[in-house]
Amino acid sequence: QYVEVLLKGLDEMQVEKLNLRNNNLVGGEIAKHLDSVMNVIDLDLSENRIGKYLLGLKQPIVAKHSVLRRLALEKVH
Repeated sequence: QYVEVLLKGLDEMQVEKLNLRNNNLVGGEIAKHLDSVMNVIDLDLSENRIGKYLLGLKQPIVAKHSVLRRLALEKVH
């Protein structure tokens, strides 16, 4: 729940690096809020349960207005 609150507030903040490693996130939660992290340059989603939603990450990441340069997905399942 706290991650959801954090992600909702990111649009208003200048965050360049966001580490969500090992936060027990599931794919639906991440996909739902991914648009909120479009200003993040370095995003770590490692060690979370993204599952089939990994494919849903593609569109926001390659979007024209995305500034993402590094995406860590180690040990994602």
